Amino acid sequence: MRCLAMVFLLIALPGHGSESTPACVLPSSIERARPVRVDCANRSAPTHYVLALTWSPQFCATAIGADADTRFQCRDNRFGFAVHGLWAQAKDARDKCDQPRHCGGGVVSDSLVRSHLCTMPGVQLIQAQWQKHGTCSGLSQRDWFATIDSLWDGLSLPDPRRMVGPGGTISVKELRDSVAARNRSKGVTSASVRVDSRDGKLEELRLCYTTGFRSMPCPQGTGISSGRLRVAR
Repeated sequence: MRCLAMVFLLIALPGHGSESTPACVLPSSIERARPVRVDCANRSAPTHYVLALTWSPQFCATAIGADADTRFQCRDNRFGFAVHGLWAQAKDARDKCDQPRHCGGGVVSDSLVRSHLCTMPGVQLIQAQWQKHGTCSGLSQRDWFATIDSLWDGLSLPDPRRMVGPGGTISVKELRDSVAARNRSKGVTSASVRVDSRDGKLEELRLCYTTGFRSMPCPQGTGISSGRLRVAR
């Protein structure tokens, strides 16, 4: 009998209470993380944090190429919302190079990659987010990922595909209000939720936190707060 080229492990995604929680397929062999290029470095102290959650169907609808991260997220699995990153931010920043960014280095350990791949679906995504943003948090690798786990696991998220109206779109306000209503016990309000879009399509949710990781109103420029969006399926 011919041996299988790849053995897959099925694990459940963290129980963060979203309406759609599919199983995640982990390959038995996972590539090692590699350092990413430093575009700009800024060691300024963060004034707040943003937890960015990618709407994976939209990412997969526009992903170019077939690298290992894209295959994992878009071919071998189907995600709803997934963690993009936890970003150290400066409220007066004008562009990404004004934000705390690339404050250090270090490759993410194999054990942390494996344990977080079903939350942040990509080895190089995990590496890039740690290197660009996690190093500016003042936390160790383990503590930064533990903070992501704590925030992510505590969230209850709606499935925006179920909220699409007859016109094929969803109200940004309705999505923000739904996230806030589901997470009121965590201090989340509509003011602490923003949306990122491109060409009128939902790309990300963004939730704002203090430096003590308590929910807070998002500063201006974090994302959009009104309008209507199309939702990739």
